[in-house]
Amino acid sequence: MIREMIKKCPRFIYNPIRYIYDRLPTYITTSKRYRKIYNETIKILEESQNWSESKVKKFQFNELKKILIHAYETVPYYIRLFDAIDFDPYIFSDINQMNKIPFLTKKIIQNNLNEMLSVQQNKKDISIKSTGGSTGEPMGFYVDSTYDLARENAFIDTLYLRFGYNKKEKTFILRGKLLNGISEKKNKYVTINKMKKQMFGSSYHLNSKNIQFYIKALFDYKPKTIIAYPSSLTLIANYLNLEKTKCDFVNKIILASENVYDYQRDLFNKVFANSRTFSFYGHTEHAVFAGECELSHNYHIQDEYGFTELVDENGRWITEECAKGEIVSTSFNNYTMPFIRYKTGDIGVNTNVQCECGRPYRTLKSIEGRMQEYIYLSDKTKVSLTSIIHSQHLDELAKVSEYQIIQHSIGEITINLIPLTEFTENDKKGIESKITAAVNGKLVVHIHLTNEIKKTIRGKHKFLIQNIKE
Repeated sequence: MIREMIKKCPRFIYNPIRYIYDRLPTYITTSKRYRKIYNETIKILEESQNWSESKVKKFQFNELKKILIHAYETVPYYIRLFDAIDFDPYIFSDINQMNKIPFLTKKIIQNNLNEMLSVQQNKKDISIKSTGGSTGEPMGFYVDSTYDLARENAFIDTLYLRFGYNKKEKTFILRGKLLNGISEKKNKYVTINKMKKQMFGSSYHLNSKNIQFYIKALFDYKPKTIIAYPSSLTLIANYLNLEKTKCDFVNKIILASENVYDYQRDLFNKVFANSRTFSFYGHTEHAVFAGECELSHNYHIQDEYGFTELVDENGRWITEECAKGEIVSTSFNNYTMPFIRYKTGDIGVNTNVQCECGRPYRTLKSIEGRMQEYIYLSDKTKVSLTSIIHSQHLDELAKVSEYQIIQHSIGEITINLIPLTEFTENDKKGIESKITAAVNGKLVVHIHLTNEIKKTIRGKHKFLIQNIKE
């Protein structure tokens, strides 16, 4: 694709070309193959949301069998694995037979990278992607970039339509995109694409020292929609809340790539008073995709995207109402390097309640983030970040610009805070005592005041750095 050619250019050539490229319509910047895959996927998604549950499950089963056979015929790793466990994809006839296949982990992928590559794949279509390493295990893997991007964009665009998003309306995008034209010397942290009616903000640069320039750009541009990392938008919303400023021109907020906590939703609803907050769940590996319903905050798992399981600590399927489990997925997107029963490391909460929208998909009550978003108490029990921080209504955090928790030892955490001028020693003691009380004294809390909290390589803000390995 043109995009891949541009990436290989020297920086002095790349910058002006990329500026022009980003402003071209998609029918020019995408290939004929991309448009074919995209349009076929859009057609399926338009039809499938009105299918019966049995028809959706039949479609999913056929796609699952297709990827299993492809893996056995063309991927050395799966040929060896399926033979070793006596799994025959040609006679695969019951979804329960998936339990015979061992889970796929990041470590297995790292150790078998070349053997997991399909021998049938055309080399000119292959590109390598990598995860951000938020779990402590960054991982590289191969994809057919055209097929992967076309399908992903089709799912996202279909979901955005469901959210009521119109591409013709002004949009502020605050995510991990590297932007041209950013200048710290000139206090310029946003770029505007007038043709596409999009203003991009740099999540990498956003901090308490320059946030007023983002706020000014937001109020000057007056977008109808904000698409953002939850952590990045939280910094802006906290600032506006402290200034008692309402942002009433925004009517919808779309969040992705990070867990969304209830306190963040409450904050966004307060500051962006005329908006509805939506979110969707996905990841770089493109093994699972789930979008929030417009009639509730539940997530519909897209069965056309892959086969998704929710498993307990023993690997058994979870079916009980409100039970939590790890999200495990088999992707229909990646025939170059199939991900079969891939452990995402993310925690989902099951629900069996039929959504009033009537869509025939499996539903999650919520997504609670990564397994690493747990803190170890002195008795070695685990508690979620949500239960001891986000559910405690720590009013003192209203006087904090940013914070991050780090755990190196069981039963002990350090909280790095960037304080605002109103923050006092009593606020510091209040945070320490409330968190300690919430866990019955099983956690020692140290608070460290700082001027900077580093972001991830994708421009995200991590609330917890968990250095304890199970």
